[in-house]
Amino acid sequence: LAGKTVILVDDGLATGASMLAAVQALREMEPAEIVVAVPAAPESTCREFAGLVDDVVCASMPTPFLAVGES
Repeated sequence: LAGKTVILVDDGLATGASMLAAVQALREMEPAEIVVAVPAAPESTCREFAGLVDDVVCASMPTPFLAVGES
């Protein structure tokens, strides 16, 4: 994956713990760019990932965010 753009997709983020683990593992592979894309997540989680990866796509940030399945 070195030098490639990697897009990580999940059905939604709640805490973002599993996505964070994936981002950390990918960093070791030296991709050119990491993008996180999800249909729903809390605004705070999207902001957190904005500081960790090159781009974040959060299609919906419902308030209050109760669960991925309810978004």
